Amino acid sequence: MEQVNKNTVSEPQKNSNPIIQMIEDKKRIVKAIKNGESLSTLKGIKIVSPV
Repeated sequence: MEQVNKNTVSEPQKNSNPIIQMIEDKKRIVKAIKNGESLSTLKGIKIVSPV
């Protein structure tokens, strides 16, 4: 029999807490607005709150 490693994760999660993720996403959005970047170019933002 072959051994299967059950502990491998395809993509590590940075933050499991959705509140922390929301705060970090908001900071990225504010930074992009200040730099004049298009918000459609931001990747990985899942939770959007009013800015």
